[in-house]
Amino acid sequence: LAAAAVRTSTQQSPNEGIMNVICSCKASISASLGIAGNAIADMPFSPTVALKLLADIPGEAKSRKDVTMMDIDMIFLIPAADCVMQTLHIGLSGYISGGGEHQDALLCLALGTLAKWAEACRTVTLSNLLESTNGNSPSYLSQLVALLSSQSQQRQWSTAKHAEDAITKSANVLSTCIGKTIDFGTQSRRTAVTFLLASIGSPTEFLVAAFKIAEAQQWHDATVALSDLASTLAREEIDEISSYQLPGCSDIIHLLLQLQSHPIHNVALPVLDVWMALQDVPTSDRHPNLAAPLYQQIVEVILNRVAYPPTFVSWEEELELESSDFNEMRRMCTDVLVGAYYLLRSAYLETLANIVMAIDSHDWEVVESALFCMLAVAREACARVKSVKNAVSNGKDSPVAADGETTSVGLTLVMRSICAGGVSSRHPLVLAGISNFLGSYSTVCASSCPPQSMVEILAYLSAAISVPAA
Repeated sequence: LAAAAVRTSTQQSPNEGIMNVICSCKASISASLGIAGNAIADMPFSPTVALKLLADIPGEAKSRKDVTMMDIDMIFLIPAADCVMQTLHIGLSGYISGGGEHQDALLCLALGTLAKWAEACRTVTLSNLLESTNGNSPSYLSQLVALLSSQSQQRQWSTAKHAEDAITKSANVLSTCIGKTIDFGTQSRRTAVTFLLASIGSPTEFLVAAFKIAEAQQWHDATVALSDLASTLAREEIDEISSYQLPGCSDIIHLLLQLQSHPIHNVALPVLDVWMALQDVPTSDRHPNLAAPLYQQIVEVILNRVAYPPTFVSWEEELELESSDFNEMRRMCTDVLVGAYYLLRSAYLETLANIVMAIDSHDWEVVESALFCMLAVAREACARVKSVKNAVSNGKDSPVAADGETTSVGLTLVMRSICAGGVSSRHPLVLAGISNFLGSYSTVCASSCPPQSMVEILAYLSAAISVPAA
């Protein structure tokens, strides 16, 4: 029926078929909720069928090959969006206040339909969610926030599956709408963002409460959707958040640090884009907490997040972790670590060097991870040391030169400490990390290490050659 409606809508009779179906669906949903002026006897479809028809229209419209994508938006979807949004708002308002398995199923179906229209129609934006109301009913935005807050914990869900679906679909709708740029710079969007950020803290606990539920119930899809939402909100509104001008800015940063450390790959990965976006904001325009203090925390979180499992032997025997996920996470973290190094400079390397020199060999995975984090910035650190050497040789002195000298001395101490520890006690993957570390920082060795240290380094590498992994 949805396909027929789309195909009977032409440029000569735009939206005739689509609007007929939408109006029938609106009448059906209104009648099923007992809204005045809509009799059950006049209900063309059941509410389930009505919602499924509305959900199918965007896909059917996009599948038309005889019309350009721009015309599909302009002729079919955008003119119909307002009526669809009104219809879904009627349904959502009724189903949220209801209860029982049937109402929960309709609520999830309505959220899924809203998600499809948000994905397909560019005018369904965050501002649109704020402004869409029906009589005295709360806006879409308020209802979606309620489903992702402490209020959702108080609702008597008929099944855990419906609760998970509601969280996942609500988060997906908000992520899609926040990611659209059509309403950037408008007062309505700023109002919506302000509302979302302010709702993160107590007592609403937007995102936080939903994340706790999803974690406790081990709802993978819901946890991923919530991470996508938190990351999208922070990334798209990074200019507002980085200045800490709005309530809730510190709350979302705290939540993102939690998500960054999450063991599930697709939960931790989206957060990296937030740190990359933050690097584009000049430090002079950021709140002081989002400069060195935050990046020190980020380095520590990444250090633990990219470590091998303590029981790791080989990828053939590893059951908990996929090698592709592990390698992708390390690859994506590298740019964030480079940004952290530019901000922290010698303090970045000092933190990691202390771990390499102090951690017991039994905690090999932490040492290996620290070596990886040092390797990630080897090119930048070596360039720093080299530029400082050139400046000093030309008679110039500065804070930059002092930092470069600290870097050079610190790296030299790490190399001497590593070589003093011997090869036999090291885990093969730590030996591989050490070999890469010594090779990547060879320019520092050449310029800063005394001859005896160079001999020790070469002897260490010679002994490590016998270990296949190294």
